[in-house]
Amino acid sequence: MKPTTIFQLVRVLMLALPLLCVGCTGFGTKKELHSIQVGDNRYKLVFWHPWGDNFSDCYLYQCNRDGLECKKITSYEGNCRSYENSQLEVNPNSNEINVFIDDDGTDGLSLDFTYGEQPRMYHDKVQFADYDYYLAYFHDFDMPGTPFRYMLYRCDKKSTDCSRLPFRYDGDGLPTGWLELDEQSGEINIVIAKVLIYTYGSSPKCHVEGCSLSDE
Repeated sequence: MKPTTIFQLVRVLMLALPLLCVGCTGFGTKKELHSIQVGDNRYKLVFWHPWGDNFSDCYLYQCNRDGLECKKITSYEGNCRSYENSQLEVNPNSNEINVFIDDDGTDGLSLDFTYGEQPRMYHDKVQFADYDYYLAYFHDFDMPGTPFRYMLYRCDKKSTDCSRLPFRYDGDGLPTGWLELDEQSGEINIVIAKVLIYTYGSSPKCHVEGCSLSDE
């Protein structure tokens, strides 16, 4: 093999190394599930199952157009129970990347993560009228000690075109959170760690300190 050819092969392997590592240690099964081109970037959804572990993870990578120089999106660590059921979709209005996975094996694909100007994962969803409402949060998992920022989003029925509603709450960890819908009034309560944090409706209201009527 010519020296030039060897150099080119080594360079390709070095560029692909971040994707092969998938931010993990040890041995296991790695599989690229989907990729999608948006502008000058290619996004890849990667499945990782460590040998001997009961859990499987999904990671999202942002790569160059050739799909070689990649970096992990550090605000996403998905729990992939079944890598056969997953999907990447782009919102044509905002160019946000939406990750759909089968989170419990019963209800089909669910919106798990959105990457864009405001990256976010999702805690819970309720349906009302013609919209889906999501309790979302943002956290950089590569920076321990940073807060979890909770938000509320309203999406179309396909859960691809979403807009943020005026709510923000910063927490120190990731306790259980959910949405409670009053179908008669149309109000939606946000409950985090069994504490009523916020009510969305005709007159949005915060119930605790640290909650704000903000979309920033």
